[in-house]
Amino acid sequence: MSNDKQKRKLIILIAVILVIINLIVFGILFLDLSKYIWPEEPTEIPEDGSYKLSADGTVNIDGVIYKLKEDNNFMVLSCENTVTSVDILDRINATDEGTVNEIGESAFKDCTQVTQINIPSTVTKINSYAFNNCKNLTTITIPYSITEIGESCFIDCTSLTSIKVHVSNPNFSEQNGVLYDIEGKILYAYPYKKTDESYMLSDFVESIENSVFRGFENLRSVALPKNLTNLGESAFENCINLENVYIPASVETIGENAFENCNINLVIYGEEGSYAQTYATENGITFKSASEWPITTNTEPTQNDNDTEENETEENDNNEENNNTVNENTVDNNITENVTEQPESSDNTTRNVIEI
Repeated sequence: MSNDKQKRKLIILIAVILVIINLIVFGILFLDLSKYIWPEEPTEIPEDGSYKLSADGTVNIDGVIYKLKEDNNFMVLSCENTVTSVDILDRINATDEGTVNEIGESAFKDCTQVTQINIPSTVTKINSYAFNNCKNLTTITIPYSITEIGESCFIDCTSLTSIKVHVSNPNFSEQNGVLYDIEGKILYAYPYKKTDESYMLSDFVESIENSVFRGFENLRSVALPKNLTNLGESAFENCINLENVYIPASVETIGENAFENCNINLVIYGEEGSYAQTYATENGITFKSASEWPITTNTEPTQNDNDTEENETEENDNNEENNNTVNENTVDNNITENVTEQPESSDNTTRNVIEI
């Protein structure tokens, strides 16, 4: 009986092996399993100028990887680090639509060899961190078609000298190579390699977005605009030499890590009882009154200007109450005082200087 059992086990084992062999042969002949095991490499078909997509819906063209989206258009997914110059295609002839209309999140992250990126007017959206750590990127132009730019797009672009914006763009603008919204109220990006001796921000600025000055090691003293209400996350993170920051009373929110890893002797100056004082206390940063601001020839807290204007207004009101007639000498004196006490500006817009 034992021999019969052994024979039956051997027959069953042989049968199982034969079934497995048949399945493998069937798969090779009829299912083309190779495309699941080894994804098909994207190949160019020169006859009609179209491209063949990989199984995952991507195509590699000159080192730039594009991905087909649900709307049959394409987004820039990533880029090979060996690429030095990028001309993003406006269209890929692989679908009925084929328009390249988006740059994906972190699409060019760590593409440290890239020196220039040309964006076509078909692109409408640039996602967050798109150009993160493009250390050799020197300049870039935002076309008129762009309607949305994500946060922190230019972190660690340490060679970037200017960000240009097409004059017809209805959503964004640039001032001296600095990226703002169309009204100049939101500061999106400040090129790390701008060669100005001082950084100048318009008093129109109401919001400084995330990571704008992150890693700017040459910053030492900052006087923020008098109408600022929001300071984004990591705005001055890793500014290791930043020692003095004036924050006006208008500021209502300061994002996380806004002053992380700055100089250990960092001092925040502001108005007593303001949010700036609360923030400094909660984050273990020394706080001092704006009246103690270490004035230099290049920087001055905006609040001083406000105080001057208020004092001058009070003086003028008192003069009007005491004297019904203002003589010409008094007018001349007031004008002289105004000119002397107001900070210098190259145009009609009052500007704050961020000293380096």
